Amino acid sequence: HSVMLLALAAALRSIYTDKMLNRVVFTVTGVLLAVLTAGGNFVTALQGILFLGTLTVLGIMKRGKRAAGTILMLLAYAAGFAVNVSAPGNARRARSYVGWGMSPVRAVLTSFKEGALHAWKFTGFMTLVVILFALPMILYAVRRSDFHFKMPGLVSAWSFGLYSAGFTPSLYSMGNPGLGRTLNAVKLTWQILLVLNVIYWCGFLCKKQVKPDLGEQMCRWWYYPMLAVCVLLCFHAEKNPEGSFCSYGAWYEIHSGLAYNFYQEYLERVEILKGDEEDVVLTPYHWTPWMICIGDLSEDTKDESNRALADWYNKESVRVEPED
Repeated sequence: HSVMLLALAAALRSIYTDKMLNRVVFTVTGVLLAVLTAGGNFVTALQGILFLGTLTVLGIMKRGKRAAGTILMLLAYAAGFAVNVSAPGNARRARSYVGWGMSPVRAVLTSFKEGALHAWKFTGFMTLVVILFALPMILYAVRRSDFHFKMPGLVSAWSFGLYSAGFTPSLYSMGNPGLGRTLNAVKLTWQILLVLNVIYWCGFLCKKQVKPDLGEQMCRWWYYPMLAVCVLLCFHAEKNPEGSFCSYGAWYEIHSGLAYNFYQEYLERVEILKGDEEDVVLTPYHWTPWMICIGDLSEDTKDESNRALADWYNKESVRVEPED
């Protein structure tokens, strides 16, 4: 998903750079990233091709021939997506889910419903607080922008459609909104589009001269230390900071030794699995840092994770058995 965002950034830069050499560099980079992204998960691939298609149309309308590079990116993206969808492995996997999914039309329509149901789950109180804190800086910036911020309602409708498209592949193939790793990608899209829409609506209102001096009034020097104090208060008020803030969580798990201890246990397991024993019995992990340990194996040798690990190391069975 991050690679897809880089591809879109390259496409934007190729449209708005004036130097031919820069345009060529960004176009080539965008084509390579587009191929890579289109071959990834279907959620990212679908959202990327929709976004790039929109960007290509708008680029041609606004910049004419200077947006020609995005056409190459779109063709590369479409070709990669076609190869991705028609891959033999995907066809084989699809046979495992026969009867699970929805029809194309129903999947698309249900995607909008799931988009509305997941909107607050993907937002949360902290996101609104951060956006509120950022409003003075946003207003300060859009007041000085020469962008016109036209038709904000259309932009919001397009944004919701793009975000909702993230649910379509899973609804079509499995009949549900998607697995956790899929929903992570959809949530990232929602968060980015939410911030962009807040910026766009602020720009629209400022250009309409709703409180024309609001940006100047709110963005004073004292705002930044006040913002720092509020951030610290939010951090210390959070009951589980290492589980809520990834940067702090990563530092905490490394600094406290949780990550190191988990890694040592992991290495011990690898040595056991490399041994000659056909039926492997492992002890549960004692150290389970949440950022890098999403769960342990099961006592049931037929569990999917157990079977996958046994197949990888050519074992008859693998199971976890608690110590007495």
